[in-house]
Amino acid sequence: MIEKAFPSRRRRVKRTCPSCGPEPGGEEKKGRGNPISVQLFPPELVEHIISFLPVRDVVALGQTCHYFHEVCDAEGLWRRICRRLSPRLREQGSGVRPWKRAAILNYTKGLYFQAFGGRRRCLSKSVAPLLAHGYRRFLPTKDHVFILDYVGTLFFLKNALVSSTLGQIQWKRACRYVVLCRGAKDFASDPRCDTVYRKYLYVLATREQPGMVGTTGSQACDCVEVYLQSSGQRVFKMTFHHSMSFKQIVLVGQETHRALLLLTEEGKIYSLVVNETQLDQPRSYTVQLALRKVSCCLPHLRVTFMASNQSSTLYITDQGGVYFEVHTPGVYRDLFGTLQAFDPLDQQMPIALSLPAKILFCALGYNHLGLVDEFGRIFMQGNNRYGQLGTGDKMDRGEPTQVGLFPSTSPSSLFFPIL
Repeated sequence: MIEKAFPSRRRRVKRTCPSCGPEPGGEEKKGRGNPISVQLFPPELVEHIISFLPVRDVVALGQTCHYFHEVCDAEGLWRRICRRLSPRLREQGSGVRPWKRAAILNYTKGLYFQAFGGRRRCLSKSVAPLLAHGYRRFLPTKDHVFILDYVGTLFFLKNALVSSTLGQIQWKRACRYVVLCRGAKDFASDPRCDTVYRKYLYVLATREQPGMVGTTGSQACDCVEVYLQSSGQRVFKMTFHHSMSFKQIVLVGQETHRALLLLTEEGKIYSLVVNETQLDQPRSYTVQLALRKVSCCLPHLRVTFMASNQSSTLYITDQGGVYFEVHTPGVYRDLFGTLQAFDPLDQQMPIALSLPAKILFCALGYNHLGLVDEFGRIFMQGNNRYGQLGTGDKMDRGEPTQVGLFPSTSPSSLFFPIL
């Protein structure tokens, strides 16, 4: 049998992008008019049409050709999309906002609730505050959930009795929400992991205060407002001088001697003490704001982050250094394995941890801690009675010990909670 090789009769078809026009050297099919290019339309009209697409489709459209890449990357388009997703989102003080980031942030946000007690341990979707600009922080308490967004609005998610699809009345968590306050910078509650102890919510916020006698206008001052977690009612407020600006608040100690640690924009730490058992009594009194010892003894340090628990505090500096405060001998022994350097008369003395690299994140438990450095490595230290350090054994660690980590994990994608 003789086989003949016939030349291929496939015609090479040159694809034409309707927006960018035909390729160079391409010929149009006879009998068909010139295609209409999207470039003939005004850019404002194209942006207006594309702004009605979902965010996912806008991103995909921007990957088709050079023209759509420029159109789908324009700030005007993302401003339209962002205002459609969050109508009440305002521009920043400078008049410029990263609209693309804001739109994607609001498009991808979601809130789910996982119950670990009882028979049903399914994942259920909670109510999502429509006015929230992303979710910056959240805190569950005994009865409710509090959420802080990226523009300083604090939301109060309530539990309520709702009607199910079968017509039954059931108790559902985080199914109603209200705005607790605006202008919030940070908030904190009892640092213990058990939500039963979280009776009050301390909110660090900025408020406009009336000017002094003889002056006109008002000035912004930072303050700490205390709310009941059960009802969201404000029971206490303390206002600071307008020259002091804070960015973070954490709590340390017991209810009768609750220490509030406040971190300034300059990296200094101030503290004051309140008695939580007297906050619900309608009276006014003065509290003393003092510079914390870590800022007095080490004035050259610039603290960027604080973490606290019932009997200890951890500070991270701008250079990636880590300093510790331990207030009880039992916790000190669990963390360092000895009481040799513990001074019960000077519990605020900072203790430096020796680490091989710059620390970015941390998590602090009652008697153990975890650190993440700039290379994505995790270091654990403290009590390991239940194997909670992840070292593969139950031996305590008196110094930071590196634990195993997936090779593809990086600090930017690592969520690291410790109870």
